[in-house]
Amino acid sequence: MNEIVIKTPETTTLEDEAGTFIQTAESIQVTTADEHGIALESIRDIRQMEKRITEHFEPSRKALDVAKKEVLAARDKLVKPLTAARGILNDKAVTYQQEQERIAAEAQRKADEEARIAREKAEAEAKAAEKARLAALEEAIDSEDEEAAEEILAADPEPVQEIVPVVVEAPAIAKVAGASTRTTWKAEVVDKMALIQYVAANPEWEFLLDASLPGLNRIAVSQKDQMNVPGVKAVSSSTVVTR
Repeated sequence: MNEIVIKTPETTTLEDEAGTFIQTAESIQVTTADEHGIALESIRDIRQMEKRITEHFEPSRKALDVAKKEVLAARDKLVKPLTAARGILNDKAVTYQQEQERIAAEAQRKADEEARIAREKAEAEAKAAEKARLAALEEAIDSEDEEAAEEILAADPEPVQEIVPVVVEAPAIAKVAGASTRTTWKAEVVDKMALIQYVAANPEWEFLLDASLPGLNRIAVSQKDQMNVPGVKAVSSSTVVTR
């Protein structure tokens, strides 16, 4: 790897000069027109000092930018193809895993449905058997057949058949140390007006409609104090500009 050497510029003299400007700014009181003029002159001189400092550091900054670009370009030349390859495999692996999970979920749903049907059938058969037993008992009583009635009462009702839920095997997904699948979610607004109407009816969700400051700022710059957007006001601030 090529060696990159960037020297930090000497700043002792600049630090001394800058310090005098800071002391001046702290000491000046602007209570008269003359003092206002002195303040404006000082602002102009300080701005010029800022430019001198910026120009003093500019060669080192440019060298640093060039070095940074070279390092990042060398890194990206190696990393970007690997990132693309990882993305290709990621799509294949996720597609396979989602399909296996879908197959397993569908099989489990089918097994649960079959178990539900079998359970309802067993319960219906048990109710029918109990209904038949009661009818036979009633018939024996009506015919005064005590022996038959006693036999029916002594017999235990048929128990409801127990349906054991079927657990489908887990999807055929590999487990590799250091590799796992993470699912993330994000919101996508598909009907902005519906969202606005919902927030209007439910003010506690107001934060879902954060103002678009870049858009509002453009209106404020254009309309200034004539800005007329409900719930928003144009705010101005002034600063001294020097050349």
